[in-house]
Amino acid sequence: MPFSYVALWLGWWGHGVGDGWQYIALILTLGTVMVCSALVYTQRPSSVI
Repeated sequence: MPFSYVALWLGWWGHGVGDGWQYIALILTLGTVMVCSALVYTQRPSSVI
């Protein structure tokens, strides 16, 4: 797991922020994971699934 991802995760979730901000952070986190997964998947050979 990249250090930058851990830093972002701790930065978003490590503080007692409001539920609304945690919801936004969750969406951003899931979105980032999906984008990174898509990029990694497209860079892999099609035979690797």
